[in-house]
Formats: sequence, structure tokens, C-alpha cells
Amino acid sequence: MQTGSQQSGYYIKNLESGKIELYFSKSEYKALSTEARKKIKSYFLFSSSKAAWISKSSQNTSWVEEIANSIGLIYKGTEGEKISFGEKVELASQKAASQAERFKNRAIHLENQSNQLFANSHNMVSCIPVGQPILVGHHSEKAHRNLLNRSWTMLGNAVKTSERADYYQQKAKAATYTASQEQLNNPAFLNRRIEECKANIRKQEQNLSNSTSENNKRIYLERIAEQNDKLTFYTDKLIAMGGIKYTKENLKLQRVSHIFYKSKWYPLKSLNTKSVTVINWLDLAGWTWNVPYAEIKGIKTLDQDFKVLDRNNEEVKPTIKYK
Repeated sequence: MQTGSQQSGYYIKNLESGKIELYFSKSEYKALSTEARKKIKSYFLFSSSKAAWISKSSQNTSWVEEIANSIGLIYKGTEGEKISFGEKVELASQKAASQAERFKNRAIHLENQSNQLFANSHNMVSCIPVGQPILVGHHSEKAHRNLLNRSWTMLGNAVKTSERADYYQQKAKAATYTASQEQLNNPAFLNRRIEECKANIRKQEQNLSNSTSENNKRIYLERIAEQNDKLTFYTDKLIAMGGIKYTKENLKLQRVSHIFYKSKWYPLKSLNTKSVTVINWLDLAGWTWNVPYAEIKGIKTLDQDFKVLDRNNEEVKPTIKYK
């Protein structure tokens, strides 16, 4: 539903950004209680171009909608065109690529600045012979002390500038990783996101069935739609990669004895619906751990001669039984 002309005393949801926008006059804002104004400043940012308060986050907007309702604002529907989760991921990737370039350039600039400060600090005292003490009472005492203090201050600034360069290098690295979308080529990552979406959908469906408020029902339906959009995106990505390589059926068929998980081999105890149970967790024979099928990186079968040792250097054999 599209909103009409802007007027005070209402709020909308921007479908493109996923954020809540509050519209009311300055006099109405001043008339609010101190606590209400504090909440608005905590969860919203004022946009002078829109003359509106816009929620800081697009996630879990029910809380900010509660704030809007608590101050008497009327819900006026939606605005803009909704973009899919896949489009949001692509936009985030493009933004991250742009940020990575800016962060890299900033890091290079700061590192050069730091190097120059280090050089200046050294050159400043290069005229003083090595080991030359301050001559207390001599006419050079004050100049000597001031020169050392200035050099030391400049050296400190060089260190701080170098630390800032490291900070931007780390931000550039993180932004580069986001831009690469590398995690979307990881079946384990995709499977975790799929399970999260399914769990969130079940939770919101339960909330919907228990709700008596029409406004809350609308919110729960929106959340279900968002989670279904994410679920479709992650599922399509996983299917494009060939799906999950190892499943309960093919592990059982191959009579698997050991699995490779996070750089280590583990003996099998059982095959479950969504995971396998392994033993010798943390190199302790009696300890177990559940590993999702999507996170298995390799297998060994019962007909292969393969051994795993615990921390006492004793062999730990798989306990799984096949019919």
C-alpha cells in the first residue's frame, strides 16, 4: 500500500530499506515525554532530507513499531518497492567492495604518514651525539629538554598513526571478504543459514497462531515472508553447488567408520537425522560431538585400515553398528 502526502502523526515501513520512518512535527516531538524522546534517539536517526526519524536497523522492526504506537503514531502502510534478499546481498557486496577500496587507501595514507613521523622524530634529535646527557644548569639545558620532548611526542603520534593504519587494514580485509561472497560457496555456511531460517519460520508461525492483535499478526506475516525469501536464496545457492555431499543414506550405504571435520578425523558413533555423532572429541575417547552432514569434509570406511588415537596415544575405534 502506498502512502499519501506526508503529514504529522504517522509512521510507515520503507520496503526498499526495510526500515520504519516516523513523521510528526517538531512541536509534537517537543511535547513528548523525556523517556519517549530518549527512546526515539536511541533507535532512530533523524533524516533532514525526509524530515523523518528513520530506524537504525531493518532487523526485528516490531520493537521500533511498538515505540511508534506508544507515542500515538498511526500506521500508514508501506512505501517503495521491496527488494529480494538476493538483491540485498548483492548490494551489500557492492558496498563492501567500495568500502574495501576506501579503507585500503586510508591505511596506505596513514602508514605513509606514520613513517614520515618516525623519520621526523629521528631527524629531530640526530644533531645530538649518542649518549649526550642533558647539561643541568647549562644554557642548552632547556632547548635540549624541549627537543627530546618534541621528538618523544612525535614518536608517540607515529605509533598511534601506525595503529590506525592497522585498524583500517583490518577493516579493508573484512570488507574484501564480504565483497567476495566467499561464504556463499561454503555448504556448511549455507546449511546453517537454511536451518536458522526454518527455525525462525516455525517460531513466527507459532507467534502468529497465538496472536490476537491485528498489528502483531501483520508483523509476524512480514517476518515469515522475509525468512521464506532468505530460505529460498540459501537453498538455491546450495542446490547450485550440488547440495550436501554427505547424507545419512550415502554414509550408511558406504559403511563409513570415520569422518573428517575441522582438520581432524573422528570415529563414528551413530548416524542421526541431521548430523552424525562422533567420539574422541578433544582427543578424549569418552567425549562425543554432533557434526552436521554439511560440515563433513571427508570419510573413511570400515574396509579401510585407519586408526585414530586419543590423548593417551591409545586407539579409539568407531562404535557405529551397521546391519
